[in-house]
Amino acid sequence: MGDVVKETFVPEDSVAPVAATGLRGFLAKFTVLKGAQRELWLTFAIKLLIISAYSITNKTLILWLSSDLGFNDQSAGALVGWVWAPAMTVFTLLAGSVTDAVGLRRTFFLGVFVCLVARAVMVFTTIKWLALAGGLFPLVIGEALGTPVLIAAARRYSTTRQRSISFSMIYMAVVRRTRSSKSLWITDNNVPDAVFGQPRF
Repeated sequence: MGDVVKETFVPEDSVAPVAATGLRGFLAKFTVLKGAQRELWLTFAIKLLIISAYSITNKTLILWLSSDLGFNDQSAGALVGWVWAPAMTVFTLLAGSVTDAVGLRRTFFLGVFVCLVARAVMVFTTIKWLALAGGLFPLVIGEALGTPVLIAAARRYSTTRQRSISFSMIYMAVVRRTRSSKSLWITDNNVPDAVFGQPRF
């Protein structure tokens, strides 16, 4: 009997769809958000509001310290540059551990509550120690708690295809808040643009 020749049929490799290029490819990156969850859009909106409030606070902080609390320009500048800004960085780094321990939802509402109380104290009191201990410094904690929560929320509520553009939207909001909050403050106070210098992120 002749030898039986056995042939092995290798299935053809599947061909990946060709990605759209040019303007269609650019627009396609945004259309992936068409079916995004409601929570993802809320994350974008909350992020925009939070960083706008933070930016306006940064722009007016020295003026508030000097006009309402009686600090001179040198003391107010030192307090913002050497205490407020480094404290914001440190607490933002620590907030990630708090989020892991407590959970996204509780961390978010804790941050919102702290910010509301702290801003209310800053608005309604002119007592120096109370404005600092009950307003300015707790505000650092409240602001810091919002950062890791919203980054994690953008990851959780986006699909794999939506993830890249979702983080791009978050970073775009950071850039946009610098422009919009600066324009709003200048319009209300007639302050020349040269006062601000370069935008800080």
